[in-house]
Amino acid sequence: MHTKTIGLIAHTGKRGVAELINSITEEFERFSISIVFEKETARVAGKERGHPIAELGAMTDLLVVAGGDGSILRVIGQLGEMIKPIFGINVGSLGFLTCASSSNYREAVECIAKDRINFSHRALLEARVTLGDKRTNKMLALNDAVLSRGELSRLVMLRTRVNGEPLTEFNADGLVVATPTGSTAYSLSAGGPILDPESGVFVITPICPHV
Repeated sequence: MHTKTIGLIAHTGKRGVAELINSITEEFERFSISIVFEKETARVAGKERGHPIAELGAMTDLLVVAGGDGSILRVIGQLGEMIKPIFGINVGSLGFLTCASSSNYREAVECIAKDRINFSHRALLEARVTLGDKRTNKMLALNDAVLSRGELSRLVMLRTRVNGEPLTEFNADGLVVATPTGSTAYSLSAGGPILDPESGVFVITPICPHV
């Protein structure tokens, strides 16, 4: 993939992020790659114009996220249907999903500019909630969707179906439906298995079930 335009999104609450944004910008401009900024990222870096995350997918070839895993998950959740390849530069505490760190971003930019990067294809989860005749908008997740008992002080009865066919029912605090990427997050803490990131399957993990 030849990258002509990148979208830059940063965790603006991190110390020194304005300097990092400007340094990353200079590196991409050195390779004649155009940059479109997310709104808050543009404000912090003193750029004239920024765009909502939901608009960046249609405007760019690649999204560069300077943050941690939480920043990447937030971006994916707001992109909607316009999912684009994401390259993460870790400036957070958790960087399992990132590809580079704030100390070696220059090498990362050069690899992007010279098309020396390999993409890993990850499954996304789509979720909707239906209550009576009301249905929420579609929500996308890279990690998982969680159905929880909330503030209830008792177990809830859960009936699960796969492709419309009954699977099982159980009493629990809730359940986690996780993608392969998300299998090492909440699902693993609840006792679920670790899946290969590119396996293309999902896992349903009960939370503290009554057995």
